[in-house]
Amino acid sequence: MKKAKVRLVEGLVKLIQETPFNQITINELSEASGTSRRTFYMHYSDKYDFLDSIERELLLGIKQAAEKDSEALLAMEGRPSSEMMYIFAQEAFYNLIKYSNENRKILRALFSKNGDSKFTASLQQIMDDEVVRRFEIMHSTFGNVIPADYARSLYSAVIMNTFAIWLGKDEPESPTEFADILGKVQIFSPFQFTKKIDLDLDINNNNN
Repeated sequence: MKKAKVRLVEGLVKLIQETPFNQITINELSEASGTSRRTFYMHYSDKYDFLDSIERELLLGIKQAAEKDSEALLAMEGRPSSEMMYIFAQEAFYNLIKYSNENRKILRALFSKNGDSKFTASLQQIMDDEVVRRFEIMHSTFGNVIPADYARSLYSAVIMNTFAIWLGKDEPESPTEFADILGKVQIFSPFQFTKKIDLDLDINNNNN
C-alpha cells in the first residue's frame, strides 16, 4: 500500500497545481498517479478519506518534529535573550524544517489556493499549542503590550506563514538559510523589516 499511496500523493500534487481539490475526480487521480480505481477503493472510501489520511499523517509528523525541537530549548536557563533566540533557531526548528522540506511538495499543494483550508487551520492550532509549550519551557510570558491571546496568535501565525512562503517558493532558501530567517522573524518587529538595519546592533538593542 505504501507505494500506491506515494503514487496517489504525487498524482494529487500534480492535479492541485491546476485544479481545486473539491473538483478533482477519482478518475483524474487514478490517471495522474498511474493507480487503478480498484486499488484506490481498496484503501479509501472516497477522495476526502484519502485527503484526511494524508493530512493526519502530516499533522502528526509536524507535531512530533516540533515537540522534538522543543527539547533543544531545555538547554536554555531562564528567559532567553533576543540574541539567544536568534542563535538557537537552528536547533529550535531543526526537525520541523527537516520534516517540512522532506514533504515540501504535498505541503505546498495543501497550502496553495487549490488546497485545503481545513488543513491550514489544524496546523495553526498545532503551532499555537507549540508556542505556549515553548514559552513555558523558557519561563517566558507574552508581555503586556497586547492581550496574551492576540500575542500568541500573532507569534504562531508569523512562524507558520514564514514556513508557507518558504514551501511555496520555486527556488527556496536552503534549510540552514531558512533557519536564519526564522531566527530573525522571532526577534524583530514587522516595522523593522521595512528598513535596512545593522543586525548585530539591533539584536543588542532588543536585549536591553
